[in-house]
Amino acid sequence: MGIGVVVIVIGAISLEVQSLLFHVLPFHDWRPEFVLPMVLFLGLHDPSTGRGVILSFLLGYLWDMFAGSPMGLYTFISVTVYVISRVVGVRIFLRGALFHVFLTLGVTLVSSSVIVLLRFIFGQQVEEVGLLGKIVLPRVMMTAAVAPFMFKMMYQIYLPKVTRRREEPLGVTPGIR
Repeated sequence: MGIGVVVIVIGAISLEVQSLLFHVLPFHDWRPEFVLPMVLFLGLHDPSTGRGVILSFLLGYLWDMFAGSPMGLYTFISVTVYVISRVVGVRIFLRGALFHVFLTLGVTLVSSSVIVLLRFIFGQQVEEVGLLGKIVLPRVMMTAAVAPFMFKMMYQIYLPKVTRRREEPLGVTPGIR
């Protein structure tokens, strides 16, 4: 099974867990967004920009379907986050859980704010811009809290296959030494 298929399946499972948390938690705003750290990971680590954009688009499309939001909202956010994290990753990439938490915190703050503002502009689900803090801040904190777990999961699934391909010398069949 290809890396892309595994990422999409994990994204769908993550969205199902996210949807379940929305219905189980008494405070709906305190649910994390699992797909956003996955898209950040792709932006920071996927060697193929084309594959990363396609996976980000598909994850955003799935997110739109699960969220019941206007089609294209989360797709736009996912691809934008991918492109921004790709640029940031090339310029200031650091490793470690602390970097992942702070990067996820910043990106989630910006993307959640954009989502709330777009919904306000188009007259959906947000009556006042004052709700921005009530909706965005808890989601930002919860998403940043799950970011190290999501990054670790993506490392375990994604990177061994990519690094194994890079390490194969030319002319050597994989698995035969």
